[in-house]
Amino acid sequence: MLTPSTGDDYHRATEFDVSIIIPPAKQEDTALVLSAQRVTRSTLLRSGIHALIGRDVLQHCIFHYEGAVGFFSLAW
Repeated sequence: MLTPSTGDDYHRATEFDVSIIIPPAKQEDTALVLSAQRVTRSTLLRSGIHALIGRDVLQHCIFHYEGAVGFFSLAW
C-alpha cells in the first residue's frame, strides 16, 4: 500500500474483511451495522489507538468534532 508516510515506497500490510457494529446509546434505538468492510492491520495500539474510522464508515454517520475542547459526537 502507498500512504503519505511511505512516500513512493510500498508498505506491506495485512488486510481483513470485518463487520462493524456500533451499538446504540439506548436499547430501543438501532445499531449501526456495516458488513464486509476492508481493514488494514496496524501497530497504532502502542499509541493508545484501537482503530481509525475512515470516510467509508463516516459516510453513514453524522460526525461532530470540537477540537478546542476535545469533544466529538457520532450519530446515525
